[in-house]
Amino acid sequence: MNLRLLHADNYWLLGGFASQEPREPWVREAEDFLTQIAPTGMGDAQGSLIVMISVDDGSDIAAAVFRPHPKYCATHLQCFVVRPELRGQKFAVPALAEVCDNLLSEDGAPQYVTWAVREGNAPMLRVSSSVGDQITTGEELVHFVHP
Repeated sequence: MNLRLLHADNYWLLGGFASQEPREPWVREAEDFLTQIAPTGMGDAQGSLIVMISVDDGSDIAAAVFRPHPKYCATHLQCFVVRPELRGQKFAVPALAEVCDNLLSEDGAPQYVTWAVREGNAPMLRVSSSVGDQITTGEELVHFVHP
């Protein structure tokens, strides 16, 4: 798998990451953050970067938004979304692992990648448990860390 940083001139590629209604609330939250909020760079997206994850043939399978963690020497993964038509096809775990591994700094800082998953989002909780370690729960969120 490969990661590439997106820039404003290619944010249009994110259009394929929003699924059809009706959407579960946690799906809507992640997809809207990726496709509508993150490209603005405002609010919670201030200082964020967007990456596209592709397989070896160049097909884009997932996208993620991240920024430095506001409190810790870590990178905070703000959202991770697999293309709707590819969900359930076993792309999520290797794609999330690729993102997390690439976000770790080789010089020692940041040393961790953190993210949170809504308690009701069973599919992403399973994926997250395969890639990271659960560290805390609270406010309807389950927090994870990698490595």
